[in-house]
Amino acid sequence: MKRLPSADAIEAATMPEQAAHWWIVLHEEACTKEDRDAFSAWVRRSPERVEAYLRVNMLMGTLQSKQRTWSDIPADELIRRARASSAEIIPLPRAVPVAPAPAPNRLVGTRMFTYASMAAIGCVLVVAWLLWLPERFRTDIGEQRSVLLDDGSLITLNTASEIEVKYTDGRRFVRLARGEALFEVAHDPQRPFDVDTGKAVVRAVGTRFNIDRRADHTTVSVVQGKVQVMTEQPPQGDRAPGRAAAAPAAPPMEVLIEAQRLVVTEAGMSEPEHIADIAPVTAWTQRQLVFESRSLGEVAEEFNRYNRQHILIESPRLRAQSVTGVFQANDSASFLIFISNIPGVRVTTNAAGHHVVSLADAGEGPKVLR
Repeated sequence: MKRLPSADAIEAATMPEQAAHWWIVLHEEACTKEDRDAFSAWVRRSPERVEAYLRVNMLMGTLQSKQRTWSDIPADELIRRARASSAEIIPLPRAVPVAPAPAPNRLVGTRMFTYASMAAIGCVLVVAWLLWLPERFRTDIGEQRSVLLDDGSLITLNTASEIEVKYTDGRRFVRLARGEALFEVAHDPQRPFDVDTGKAVVRAVGTRFNIDRRADHTTVSVVQGKVQVMTEQPPQGDRAPGRAAAAPAAPPMEVLIEAQRLVVTEAGMSEPEHIADIAPVTAWTQRQLVFESRSLGEVAEEFNRYNRQHILIESPRLRAQSVTGVFQANDSASFLIFISNIPGVRVTTNAAGHHVVSLADAGEGPKVLR
């Protein structure tokens, strides 16, 4: 491995190349306090950088070992090992003193320097992991869960959902990795409350809002107060190792909404829509599904979020039929009875246990089902 020649070359390099550069710098005998400070600043910028350096360090340890055992250790295991070893690491001052070696035994001095450097690196990495590693909360299919945060904010997770929470002195940050959540944010104007949905960041100081993240769109609904919805591109330098750059998306937008909903896609934001009745937005917290003129296909997909035995509607014309009604999320049987009453509809069960809905004849055109 070669040390990168300049700061510009470091920034232009891939994450693994940057991590390899810093490994070389920190293991050189000429490594200075400024070098260690620069590494500390670099590694603290993102958890991906910590992971990349740990992988390089593991690789070099394997290459230098007499017993080379190659393995693909996942990032979570690297984090666990770093956390487990933190109790054994004694914090060192920012400048690590190295006792001068008696001449001419230069090897002893080099070893002492290496041990001190490795201890300092271990401290930086452990601190970085503890600073960056968020708390994770998730729910399984059909499960719902409420999480009370340190500041008094309450997050209720819907079925098959996951969030990551990270608080600092100046910011409260939540990433909705998947699924749906209702946020009741404690008022704290000194620390904004940001929710990253992948396609947008939703900011609130003290309010109540719902975010539903799907594969191709995210719906933000404000139940009480106001939120600021911002679309932005993440810094390219902090992409995970090996991850390709995203395709150019719509220009950044920023919208303030109150008692409204909007949908965010790759193309940008929809126009905010006034919510006349808030109750259907939060009905899922009571395990209710409320539909007003929704297509049968959408309703079936909503039921599939809560149940392992899915409802599969084969007929495109049947999927397009409009539905209005209130159902229990975990009671797909009553919904199947409702569907089976449609003239010409047949409901069967396949080998995987899923319910297949088909249309036996041409029947009538699309209609509203109540």
